[in-house]
Amino acid sequence: PVCEEDNLLLSLSQPYASYVWTGPNSFTSNSQNPSISGVSAASTGTYSVTVTDNNGCIGSTTTPAIVNPLPNGTFAPVPAKCAPLCDTLVFIPQAGSNIVAYSWDLGPGIPSVNNDSISHCFNGFGVYDVSITLMDSKSCNRTITQNGLVTVYENPVADFTYSPNPITVFEPTSTFYDYSSGPAAQVHNWVF
Repeated sequence: PVCEEDNLLLSLSQPYASYVWTGPNSFTSNSQNPSISGVSAASTGTYSVTVTDNNGCIGSTTTPAIVNPLPNGTFAPVPAKCAPLCDTLVFIPQAGSNIVAYSWDLGPGIPSVNNDSISHCFNGFGVYDVSITLMDSKSCNRTITQNGLVTVYENPVADFTYSPNPITVFEPTSTFYDYSSGPAAQVHNWVF
């Protein structure tokens, strides 16, 4: 058996004058050892070869080929939040995937865990891609990447000054100046 997207190699140990291979998914070849690259489930089935030797004698045989599907699934959504965004990322395997190993990729220097979930804090604002490599019980591997799975909003920085400074009985009225920074859409709530 081979996994989807792998190469399926059909081979004969003995050389002959000619070869006629046929198989699923309209496969044909005249090579002694044909290879089918990037196979899919449609390549599963029985392959036949008819050979002719130098004397004109003909022989044929068949061989089964099984193409195992790759493990699959989806990432659970992660609600966007302000930094730091600390959450548990969850991968939801597709039914029948029989996943036996998980390897998370959250970026350089972040250790992986062999589990369908991983807890992590994203401290900086931005949009983060998340990848996971899966291995199933038939040793088929697949890496799935979700671009922009995690969105971390920038935190605003509240800052102000006032004038005159200090406020005195001679100048009891003061003007406040907003010097807050951060995301463009800000809501101000002054409390006196």
